[in-house]
Formats: sequence, C-alpha cells, structure tokens
Amino acid sequence: MVEIYVNGERVNADEYWSWDDIREMRNTLLSFTDPYMISDRFALLTESKQTELLEYRQALRDLPQTYDTIDELEFPEELDWIQT
Repeated sequence: MVEIYVNGERVNADEYWSWDDIREMRNTLLSFTDPYMISDRFALLTESKQTELLEYRQALRDLPQTYDTIDELEFPEELDWIQT
C-alpha cells in the first residue's frame, strides 16, 4: 500500500499523486530491468530468475489496471538481485 504522511498524519495518496505519477515510477522500475531482457543476458539467468523477472515486470505493467485508487496501490517487491 502506498502511504503518504503529511505532518505525521497519513493522508489519502490519491490527493497527492496521479496515475501519471504512478506510471512514471513504474516505468523507472521497468527501465532498471530492461538490460536483463536482452536475449544474451536473459539466457544467462537461472530459470527461476527468468520467471521471477518476467512476473515482476508483468506485475509492474498491470499496476494501473489492478487498483481502483492510488491509496490502495501496492508495488511489487523489488528484485534484490537487479542492479540499479
């Protein structure tokens, strides 16, 4: 869940962010994984990392369709082996 605090109080994320902001954040996270999608590099990953990477990227792409409001939005957990 996206949580925003103003002066120590949790506020509705929909009042501070737009879906365009969320798409921009999502696109940045996707860009960190782009180098791993090059076929030569992807082939060097273990099968489990390939699956993990594909599922993570799909979850990011699905964010705008998965949630009705930004306040209930949950980004997928970042892959700790991705170098940013």
